[in-house]
Amino acid sequence: MRLTSIKDLLTPGIQTLEQEAWKLVQTYDGYLDDVDADHREPGIHASELNTCRRQVVYSLFNTERKAKVEAKWRKKFDVGTALHGMVQGHFEKMAARSNGRLSFERKVRVDDTPLAKELFLTSSCDGIFTIFDDREQPLIRIALEIKSKAPDDYEKMKEPEKKHNDQAHVYMACLDTPFTWFFYWNKGKEQYTPSVPPFLVKFDPVIWAHLETRARECIAFAERGEL
Repeated sequence: MRLTSIKDLLTPGIQTLEQEAWKLVQTYDGYLDDVDADHREPGIHASELNTCRRQVVYSLFNTERKAKVEAKWRKKFDVGTALHGMVQGHFEKMAARSNGRLSFERKVRVDDTPLAKELFLTSSCDGIFTIFDDREQPLIRIALEIKSKAPDDYEKMKEPEKKHNDQAHVYMACLDTPFTWFFYWNKGKEQYTPSVPPFLVKFDPVIWAHLETRARECIAFAERGEL
């Protein structure tokens, strides 16, 4: 028997074959449970610099990540990736319609900047906006950081999370951008935070000084082979 077309539904006893379709969800669950953690290139990642220094040193050692990613987190990560792509696509189209007054570059890497090379930083920010004046000269540059939030968490937010602010300061320092717009997306109501303070953050040299010191400490540990 087969069940590949509508007419096959009329075959006597075909209902038993339907159970093969029921197994799709089990196959999907099994796939999610078996996905390994994504490999990340060696170096200091902006999202990890304010975490445990041992984790940073492991990254500098390029230690293989062997842990599995739980299915619920894999789904969250992939939804976040899809959201990033959607929003970045919107901003690209928005810039294309601006008659040269705005540009947007998605996923801008920091790796090739002098500061990143000095501190072994390897990451990318979600995008860079450039606003131009009437003479088509750059007027202001703004980094973009996209994050998604559950509705309850979104409603409680008064300002960017500290760990996100630290992450953005790595991007601002390396890419020499004076501002970051924290674009928090409410996953329940499709709301998002505006490009005004406190979600438009100005570069703070004090925050960066702390992060730079931390990066240099981790490099020193790695050079000595210490965890």
